[in-house]
Order: sequence, then structure tokens, then C-alpha cells
Amino acid sequence: MTIKGDPDVLMKVAHSVLAEPYASAVQGWGEAANGYVKVCVGPSGVLQSVELDRRAMRLPSQDLAASIVAAAREGQQAAAAKIREIYATSDKNGGIDVASIAQGEYDVSQYIDERLEKARAMIRNARY
Repeated sequence: MTIKGDPDVLMKVAHSVLAEPYASAVQGWGEAANGYVKVCVGPSGVLQSVELDRRAMRLPSQDLAASIVAAAREGQQAAAAKIREIYATSDKNGGIDVASIAQGEYDVSQYIDERLEKARAMIRNARY
């Protein structure tokens, strides 16, 4: 079987098609309190699991809570880095940081409003 076409275009299409399933399966792990607290988050940064070593239960409640939050943040950063890596060469993202959108850090509505305004300006300028 021979595949014809521009190799760069073929690679972009292949990467775009293959990237989507991987992004939805992304997990980010974080840990704190000397590894006694481990947290796994999904691609949107939502907690999927929390693992507490029995030694973590000896921490004061405020320290345990702070350790869970710190581990979750580390997991979110790890998940975001993986998503950015997956979409780094994809042309399907339109120049938008997909990880920021997935984790709620990017205001998509503002981007859409900006794009609409640019389109309206182009239409106004195109009129005779």
C-alpha cells in the first residue's frame, strides 16, 4: 500500500487524529508530605484518586489538608504539561492552549468574541 501526499500534511493529520484519545486518558500525579500523600488528577484537573500512606494520618489535620492540596496542584501541573505535549504539534487547537481550557484557566468566550469581532471588521472593510 502506497500513501501519497505531502509528508508534513500527512503527519499533522495523523497526529491530530491520534492525539485526541490520548488527551482524554491523561493523568497527572502529584505528591507531598515526603511522598505520604499521592494524588492523581484527570485531564481537566479533577481528582481521580488520593492515596494516603498510614504515616500521613499522623500529620495534624491542617498539614494533611495542605499536603493534599499541594499534591493536587502538582498533579494538575503534570496533567497540563502532558496535554500541552500531546497538542504541541496539532493544528487542531487554533493556537489555543488546550491544557488551559481543560483546566478552566482560559476564557474561551473571550477568544470567541475576539474572533467574531475580527470577522465582523473584515466584512465591514470588504464592503464597497
